[in-house]
Amino acid sequence: MALVDKQKELEKISLELQKMTIHRDQLIHRLHLLDMLKEFRQKAGYTAEVAEPDEGDEYTKIEQELKQISERKLELQALQEELEGGASHKAFTVSETPKQDPCSNEIFTVEMPPSYPAPQVITDINKLPRHPSPIQCPHCEQYVTTELSTVVGNTSWLMCLVCTFMGCIAGCCLFPFCISSFRDVRHKCPKCRSHIHTCTNM
Repeated sequence: MALVDKQKELEKISLELQKMTIHRDQLIHRLHLLDMLKEFRQKAGYTAEVAEPDEGDEYTKIEQELKQISERKLELQALQEELEGGASHKAFTVSETPKQDPCSNEIFTVEMPPSYPAPQVITDINKLPRHPSPIQCPHCEQYVTTELSTVVGNTSWLMCLVCTFMGCIAGCCLFPFCISSFRDVRHKCPKCRSHIHTCTNM
């Protein structure tokens, strides 16, 4: 019968530890939300008088509750080890106060990384594509996304000559100057307005 009682006690401790872990996570999320709300108020320009008066009390209550949960969790873990018999000599009793790290009650929240990949910065300006691209400007050395402009290049003139030789002399030979895929693309820095690179079709 002692074995059955011990097993029931272990199950009860395990269940309580699970509940405490869930409750602790909820409190940490609550603290994180309060921090986000405080940061939002600061960015929006609200003064300290606009903030709710009991917000500081809520911080204190949550921190005290987290401290109580940590202490209770240590007690339950020590009791669990004692019942399992794995570390009966090293287990803490309820009356003992284990040495804790002074930073153990601090809560650190780490934000999840964004779901989209980080943009790849192009290092070689000769490999710039025909669309706006992130690059370090060689003139002002700032990380920017290039601005584009199209100019008439050799491809436009070549297509114009081909159209002329084919008999399109009634103005149709000027169409290649209007088609953007035949024009050259110039990359420009949006900060210092310097020319970075020209992408040609030839």
